[in-house]
Amino acid sequence: MALFCTSVKSIERLPPTQDALLQHVLRAIYQAGIWATSDQPMPFLPSPDNFGWDKDQVWTPKWMTLLEVSKACQEFISCSCKGKCSRCKCVRANLDCTSLCKCHCTGKLP
Repeated sequence: MALFCTSVKSIERLPPTQDALLQHVLRAIYQAGIWATSDQPMPFLPSPDNFGWDKDQVWTPKWMTLLEVSKACQEFISCSCKGKCSRCKCVRANLDCTSLCKCHCTGKLP
C-alpha cells in the first residue's frame, strides 16, 4: 500500500470501484428494459430502487453502496511535515501519523 500512496498524490483521485460499476450497470439494465418495452401501451416497469436508484422526493442515482475510499481508508492519509505537526493532514483528519508520513510524529495532537 505504501507504493500505491507514493504514486497517487490524492486518495480522492482513485478510480471508481466495482461497486460503482455495478450501480451503473443496474441503471443501464433498467433503461434498456424501458426501451425494450416502449412499443407496449402499458408496460410493466419494476421499481427503480432495485436498479441503482434511490428516492427521497425524486429518483436520484445511487452512485455507491460502499463508503468512499477516502473515508473508509483514512489510515492511508500521510503528511509531509518536516517539523511539528500542527497543521498537517493527519491532525486535520484526527489521526495518528503513520509510517507513510515524513514527519514521524508519535501521535495525535490535542
